[in-house]
Amino acid sequence: MKSTILLFLLLNSLCLFAQVVHEKAKVLKTENIKIDSIEVQISIYEGNAFVAESYFTKSKSKLSVVYSGYGKSSYQISTREDSAMPEDFWRTNLFKFENGKVLNRKENFCFTGKMNAIFGKTDEEYRKYFSQTLNSEFVEKYVVELFQKIKKTSKMKYITILVFLFGLNMFAQDSIVMKQSKSVMFSNWYVFYADSTFKHYFQTDDGQMWFGVGNYEDKGRKRILKFKDPDLNFKWIVKAHYESNFERILTRKKSRFKSKDYYHTSRRKFVYFEPVKKQ
Repeated sequence: MKSTILLFLLLNSLCLFAQVVHEKAKVLKTENIKIDSIEVQISIYEGNAFVAESYFTKSKSKLSVVYSGYGKSSYQISTREDSAMPEDFWRTNLFKFENGKVLNRKENFCFTGKMNAIFGKTDEEYRKYFSQTLNSEFVEKYVVELFQKIKKTSKMKYITILVFLFGLNMFAQDSIVMKQSKSVMFSNWYVFYADSTFKHYFQTDDGQMWFGVGNYEDKGRKRILKFKDPDLNFKWIVKAHYESNFERILTRKKSRFKSKDYYHTSRRKFVYFEPVKKQ
């Protein structure tokens, strides 16, 4: 009996994973997209996670997908699908996606105390309560395709948000904004203020952000950037990478700055930053 209770508690702790994201994390942005006949609402949360709520209009089924800890080639996934008794009985899938492959997939059936009568049935018996369309094999393929679709759809969203932030904070009366030229799949910006302070933003095409602050000093044609301790008040759609406690040198070339390609954005050793006109 004791082992049965422990097993029940363990299953329910796994089932609460998606709920934790909703309850504790702060929503930064919500947007809607459509994939064929599937309506998807995407909620981007503070920290490295976002949730996609999919509604399949043909089967009238709903699937919640939590993506967390994601990078360029890997991320954690948790899904939740309600049964015909949504408040008391639901199914989850937990797995990891890495280098194009889904690993360690685990299907769990979760229920509240009201459903104790069905505890102990086989997985095949549990599956009868759920949509045949959203079987494990379909879900495994769908969450990967959905993630790729969201990334493609959200690229312009990230850039739009970045420009919006710049409009609020960057183009101040006492600032000069320098942007790396020929930057298509990324954005690299320096903001120099009259009080000899600066901010640096480097954003990749998948929404990752590197951010640093500090002081600068001009010596001849050289501008020496001294990155200070990270400004943890800066928040991004995903967890930001903070640059801190090092020096970097830019060289003035008329109205431009020449810099080493610190982020390996091209095949050249040096890149150039050009001033951005204020709107």
